[in-house]
Amino acid sequence: MDARQLGSTVHPVVWLMVDATDHVVPKLGLTPTVVISKDGAPFAAPVGTVVEIGNGWYKLAGAAADRSALGELIIHAEAVGADPADVRVTIVEFDPFVDVSAIKAKTDNLPADPASEGTVNGVADLVVAFGP
Repeated sequence: MDARQLGSTVHPVVWLMVDATDHVVPKLGLTPTVVISKDGAPFAAPVGTVVEIGNGWYKLAGAAADRSALGELIIHAEAVGADPADVRVTIVEFDPFVDVSAIKAKTDNLPADPASEGTVNGVADLVVAFGP
């Protein structure tokens, strides 16, 4: 799943545009017309800018307004001489680029049942560790 965080402005979405004649060769120097649909809404122009990054690859810069709805973000790009390109990205509440293993390592030693681990000053250890 390709995902971006709700309202984030980092991590652009990229896609490849290829020649409309052979459908294989990357198409350089295009000025794609791009529209987006947020969670099934009608297509509209994005706020983020579209830039060629090289070798037929293009990107839509992250813009909070473009990522303002949870669910599927569809990007449709067209340009003269190129096949249309479509990208589907899921907009989620969490940051999908965070290292989950680091978070897991920090929580692996938490007690399964905080009530069975005792208390500190009458408050369960888990509450003391993470605050009220």
